[in-house]
Amino acid sequence: MRKFKLLLLFLVFSLGAMAQSARLQAIHNSPSPTVDIWVNGVPFLTDFEFREASPFIDVPSGVLLEIGIAPSPSSSPADIFATFPVTLTNGSTYVLMANGIVGDLATPFNLEIFDMGQESGTVGSVNLLAFHGAPDAPAVDITARGVGKLVSNIAFSAFQGYLSVPADAYILDITPAGSGDIVASLEADLSGLGG
Repeated sequence: MRKFKLLLLFLVFSLGAMAQSARLQAIHNSPSPTVDIWVNGVPFLTDFEFREASPFIDVPSGVLLEIGIAPSPSSSPADIFATFPVTLTNGSTYVLMANGIVGDLATPFNLEIFDMGQESGTVGSVNLLAFHGAPDAPAVDITARGVGKLVSNIAFSAFQGYLSVPADAYILDITPAGSGDIVASLEADLSGLGG
């Protein structure tokens, strides 16, 4: 398992600022490049590769966070190629998704933020949050074989809220929205992830 180099935010903020906090998970869904994430000019998450995710971590709320993205390895804030100002709400849980393609005008690099994140579900169930992160795909439906449609008409860069399903093994079929033509199938063994 890849080890993340998380640099604690108390290096950035005073203990007073940390009195109010939110929970945040970062997910890298932009195919290139591997990045470093800076917060208010200080390294926060380094060597962050495509399709990797951080754990949920405590971050300050109620203060402006300048989230900077730089190609890895970066040595200073001068390497940042995109900056996103955010202010998080105390006690809330967020999923931050790096998405799109750097330098592409049709599907530019962006940070998408889902502000109703969940870290746990009901015993025996798994809560699924859908995100459409394929820049060259139309809106899609997602169906679990033998179960039914889980996600309808989700467009690129959109989240679709949590759905609770039994902790089981699934085959998920992806189709263009409103079509029965399967363009991709994914195995999702959630049987050991109840709760």
